[in-house]
Order: sequence, then C-alpha cells, then structure tokens
Amino acid sequence: MDLGSIFLILAALILVALFVSRPWMENSSRESLTVEPADDCQARQRSERMAERDRVVDALRELDFDARLGKIPEDEYSVQRAALVQRGADLLRELDLLQGTDAVSESQSALPCSDLPLSTHTDDRLEEMIQMRRKQKNESVSGFCPRCGKPVLKSDRFCSKCGAAIS
Repeated sequence: MDLGSIFLILAALILVALFVSRPWMENSSRESLTVEPADDCQARQRSERMAERDRVVDALRELDFDARLGKIPEDEYSVQRAALVQRGADLLRELDLLQGTDAVSESQSALPCSDLPLSTHTDDRLEEMIQMRRKQKNESVSGFCPRCGKPVLKSDRFCSKCGAAIS
C-alpha cells in the first residue's frame, strides 16, 4: 500500500465517523433550542394578545353589522357590545404592559380632562376610534352589486367579483 491509499482510507473513516456521530450532535443542539428565553416568551404572549385583539375587533364589526340588519335585539346588542369593548380595552392595556410602556401616564397626558378615571378615557377613545372607522367605511362603500351582492365602492363602475356594470 502506498501513502495515497492510506490517506484516502483515513479520509473515508473520518467522513463515516462524522456521519455516524451526526445524530448525537443534532440532538444536543435541539435540547438547547427547546429552552425558551424570556424575550421569546414575551413576544409569543404579545402575539397572542394581538391576535385576540384582532378577533375582538372583527367580532365588534360583525355585531354592529348584525345590529344594523336587525338580527339582534337592541338590549342584547348593547350588552354584547359593552362586553366586547371592555375585553378590547383590557387587551390593549395588556399589550401596553407587554411593550413596557406606561399606559396610564400616556393616556392621561394625551387626553385633555385627566380628572376622569382611566376606564372612561379608554372607553371614550375606543368609541371614538370605532366611530371614525364606521365613518370611513360608510364613505367608501356605496352599495352592493345587483348580481352577486358584493359591496362596491362609490368610484366603481363594474363589480370586482362578477364584472357586472354598476348603475
């Protein structure tokens, strides 16, 4: 045997040893990844709160729409809406705490009358935001397509779903 074949066999043995030992190396690196740092945990909690906030906003929109159509009695609507607004305010406070901001001082400095309780400020602000969103939505939607029923904008001449002419 010459020197070249010995180096070739030695290189092959090293590659085989690395290939065989790979599962043990990967297993130890996976164990270190399963421990969740505090930042990741906080980011996950923040993400969960944001997703729940989006669900509450969607539920509020659906509830308002159903009330306008007359599907929900007025007394039941007001109870459900108050509960959803309260849950939304709680979620916003939790998000502020997770972000590390002092929501109390910011809200009191931003609002003109700071002698009212914080919940009044938050509820008023949420109501204001909801009214602005409704106004924005009502200004842009002019009606529904006569063929498929999809909402159309004032500027649309044709339905974006079925292509029917909007008169």
